[in-house]
Amino acid sequence: MDNFNAREIGESGKPNTISGTRLLIRFLLVFALTPIFANAAAIVFQTFINQLVPTESFRLYLDVIQREGILVAAQIVPFPIVTVIILIYLVPVYRGIRNPEDDRHHIGKRRTLNAPLIISLLSLVGWILAIVINHAGVYITGNLEIFQPQIYIPAILNNLIMGGLCFVICFYLLEYLSRIYIIPLQFPDNVLSNVSGVLDLSIFWRFAILFYAISILPALVLSQIVLNLIASLAQDAAELLPGIVIMVMILESIGFVVVVLIARSFAHPLRDMQKVTVAIRTGDFQQSVRVLSTDELGFLSESINVMAEELREKELIKDTFGKAVDPLVRDHLLSGQLALGGELKEVTVLFSDIRSFTGISESHPPEVIVSMLNRYFERMSACVQVEGGTVNKYIGDAIMAIFGAPLEHADHILRAVRAAERMLRTNRDLNHELESEGLPVLNTGIGIHTGKVLAGTIGSRDRLEYTVVGDTVNLASRVEGMCKGLGERLLITTEVRAALAKPERARFKGKARVKGRQESIALYALDVE
Repeated sequence: MDNFNAREIGESGKPNTISGTRLLIRFLLVFALTPIFANAAAIVFQTFINQLVPTESFRLYLDVIQREGILVAAQIVPFPIVTVIILIYLVPVYRGIRNPEDDRHHIGKRRTLNAPLIISLLSLVGWILAIVINHAGVYITGNLEIFQPQIYIPAILNNLIMGGLCFVICFYLLEYLSRIYIIPLQFPDNVLSNVSGVLDLSIFWRFAILFYAISILPALVLSQIVLNLIASLAQDAAELLPGIVIMVMILESIGFVVVVLIARSFAHPLRDMQKVTVAIRTGDFQQSVRVLSTDELGFLSESINVMAEELREKELIKDTFGKAVDPLVRDHLLSGQLALGGELKEVTVLFSDIRSFTGISESHPPEVIVSMLNRYFERMSACVQVEGGTVNKYIGDAIMAIFGAPLEHADHILRAVRAAERMLRTNRDLNHELESEGLPVLNTGIGIHTGKVLAGTIGSRDRLEYTVVGDTVNLASRVEGMCKGLGERLLITTEVRAALAKPERARFKGKARVKGRQESIALYALDVE
């Protein structure tokens, strides 16, 4: 039995391990002893009521079913039948807790949530079977003299009342114990809403059961006692019966109204909370819950509103932060995964620059230049982000983009090349728009190099910047600077060319001396259709 363990989330939020033996004991205590206790309590209460001022006709009925052994049969026979049905119902529940990976685990989850209601209803069915057994036994034994309305109708009502008492005890106990001992095992992730087929009792129906338990059931029992007392005193029950019925109806009506009001006072705020929490889960933080009381529901409503406001502020900060830095860098910084001081990474660096931009800026008003640059940067940045790259910074009219940091990509070289080709095609489309508006075109040159860099947060104590530094960055910038002199739009180095699926498509442009390097580097041009 101890060859498996079940896990639950404790009150501290940490998982607890439950051995197989402890699980079985817990399972039996909840689902076996609770129905037994509820039925035993109802039987004891029934015995007490039956002896409390019984009428002559009801005493005759009791004498017959006790003498013939019918009462014992009615109290014993239904239980094995109901017990077998309950055990069959609970098999998937126990199997699901033992083996959460079972394909039928969803059945166990559904039956766990339905268990309090189903088992309580089955207990009530047992009492209905007892009624059938009682009257079938009376008929079979030939005691037909007690088949009179004034005898068998009170007997049937007596069993139904006790069955209702058993249902109430069983339901509330099972729901309470199941929430404490079973549901945490079946749902360690605390997610119950995705289980289909659950017989979900609304707040209204839960209070309806409460109303039956504290109002209808006592009234029925008291009415039975009063009627028995009247009959035993040989008074005319017919004269007092209308008054009793009216009194009971008034009391029941008052109780029903009170329960409805209480149920609505719970249901309305809970519906508001449900609506707001669903909105928050979908990213809408503008909703709020109406706070209508100072009780626990009011406190919970206020807490949800505070949570929504804090999430709204955090989302605003996150959105603003994402406009100051690349969204990928923002998310990575907020995740806390960056090592302070930097780390060595293999990345690809892309530099782009607008040709002859100084002349354009001198011949046009500043507001026109700013508008053109914003349109240009927006289109170019989108090309970089589509390929998983990061726009590290804007330097005047130049763009520095990184592929492979902060998020790592094994194919960062190919991503950079695809982004560059996409940028040039987008630049061509943008130039068509600018020409149609009578504005100068923006011709872009791009240089790409790959290698090791130091990536990390750099800056002062009160202002940090995520960037990459190293010879790879410098060389990528130098390569881009040679585009104009060689008359090319996209230049790459030998290391980048080696990663291409078809290296032969890169045209060799010769070797060039680069400032800071003793050896010349080979340059290759890529054509973009």
